[in-house]
Amino acid sequence: MRSYDNGRWGLPVLWGLRASVFPRALALALPNGILAFFLGLAIEATDGDREITKNAFSIMAGFSSVLFFVLYFRSNVAYGRWWEGG
Repeated sequence: MRSYDNGRWGLPVLWGLRASVFPRALALALPNGILAFFLGLAIEATDGDREITKNAFSIMAGFSSVLFFVLYFRSNVAYGRWWEGG
């Protein structure tokens, strides 16, 4: 359990490692990041790869736009319900 100390501006809560998910996340992400970096150095990019990457970015942009609108309208509906209940 995490104990909180008032009067220290909350900085230990933000940067503390005790009861935090950051060490576990770093233990999983760091080896994968290093592996991806070295694989990126080892594998040469071709013209076909650049075309696939361009298409992937277009798909990601479309998905992000749809996701943005879905989350926006869902939040807007929830906010409206909150005001109705209050």
